Amino acid sequence: MPDSTLYAQNYSVHGLFEKLRADHERYPDTLDSRYGAWARLIALFRAVHGGCRHPRMAMPRRAGYLFDPHRFPFLEGSTQEPPQLPLIADGVIWRVLSKLLILNGERLSYRTLDVEQIGSVYETMMGFRLELAQGPSIALKPASAKKLAAPTVVNLAALLAVKPADRGKWLKERHDQKIEGVAGTAVKQATSLDDLLAALDRRIARGATPHRVPAGAMVLQPSDERRKSGSHYTPRTLTAPIVERTLAPVLARLGDRPTPRQILDLKICDPAVGSGAFLVEACRQLGEALVDAWHAHGEIPSIPPDEDEVLHARRLVAQRCLYEVDRNPMAADLAKLSLWLATLARDHPFTFLDHSIRAGDSLVGLSRRQIEAFHWQPAVNRDIHDIVEERLQAATARRRDILDAGDDLLPEEKSSRLREAEERLNPVRLAGDAAVAAHFGADKDKARETRRLALLAAYHTKPWPPACRPKSTRPRRRCSPALGRCIPSIGKSSFPRCSSGTRPASTPSSATPPLPARTR
Repeated sequence: MPDSTLYAQNYSVHGLFEKLRADHERYPDTLDSRYGAWARLIALFRAVHGGCRHPRMAMPRRAGYLFDPHRFPFLEGSTQEPPQLPLIADGVIWRVLSKLLILNGERLSYRTLDVEQIGSVYETMMGFRLELAQGPSIALKPASAKKLAAPTVVNLAALLAVKPADRGKWLKERHDQKIEGVAGTAVKQATSLDDLLAALDRRIARGATPHRVPAGAMVLQPSDERRKSGSHYTPRTLTAPIVERTLAPVLARLGDRPTPRQILDLKICDPAVGSGAFLVEACRQLGEALVDAWHAHGEIPSIPPDEDEVLHARRLVAQRCLYEVDRNPMAADLAKLSLWLATLARDHPFTFLDHSIRAGDSLVGLSRRQIEAFHWQPAVNRDIHDIVEERLQAATARRRDILDAGDDLLPEEKSSRLREAEERLNPVRLAGDAAVAAHFGADKDKARETRRLALLAAYHTKPWPPACRPKSTRPRRRCSPALGRCIPSIGKSSFPRCSSGTRPASTPSSATPPLPARTR
């Protein structure tokens, strides 16, 4: 970021925080009646995304989705007519920044933020779901035997509506809260919300809800999603040796002195990427291998002035070699952020990764041959071979443009090429999703075959319904009245250049190590 006084005093987050802190100390009663801080943050986000040419505040254009004003247009009020910034009080911004920048009275610094910290944040976030309070609510501390558990938010109005004798049972079944003794008796006798608050006073988690939460407010409710999905953050002490062992035989097959081209032709896929810990480590190790190959063959490329050899190698590896999938869209976004941090160059946009990091189900999907047969079993007849062949070739050509261009194409041009590739893959994905839907839509083989034939006939009649045309490159559920509800899956067709020669090795682990997708 710029180090000028202009930036520090008028645009930087830390400068804004210091100004709001001074205002909070001088005029605490009026901080929630002023609205200038949000506009300043929006100006900063716009400058980061689009760049700035002012000589005292020169900033490169970062692009990427992180600060894209079109991703959440309501934040800038552009969904209104005429557009108008939402009124967010300076006091709100002050309280948010205080929680982000101050911990136990000490100032936090994000300069050294790395994938390790992002993984820890992701693991924590997986333990909650965002809900709207259905009535006046309060958070209760977990039972003493579960001190590491998170507070659970209880709808007081719903509790008050329960028969007095059943309120203890309701709290136990709905929120795993056991209220006994004097408090339990007071809960049974409560006739108003204030009575309930008084009865539960000692159990209220004031760090989560210092005051009663009104209906319609957003609350974080504990969830068992992390436990059910087996999502656990893996530290670098584990990712480094696992990735090294995984890549060792792959690199060994390239010989004693692999060429830079051989390194960059490797394809590594993590089918359950999480926050990207394994792929970032693969990026680091392949980057080192690429630097060694440059020196071994005397092919050191021209290095941009804002990069060194290692950083330049990592950026190339991230653009050409790494592919990632996760069922959780948040995980896919955090994986992008992790790789951006590992490959961030001072004067370059964020590394373009939309073509290689996808949200979807890597376990549910069909191979190219299965899609051509419109069947989950290997078959000789290939009912839609011509469509699949034509579309995959067209999509591969456009994705190759993205890979071969490096930094020569602007992010918008890469996004345009990717949209064209996605449009051409629509009939292929729709066929795969429809065949998968036929399989999971019935329990018996005969019923599955009947549904498959019906979907195949509908497919030939209407290959790619308008409702299935994506408006962006983000994978989503596809549907059509004729084809029914389908499962969003990520198969080989999603990464056309990696759709041959795959022979992954599985390693049982709480986090999935990267799997070699193809070597040449």
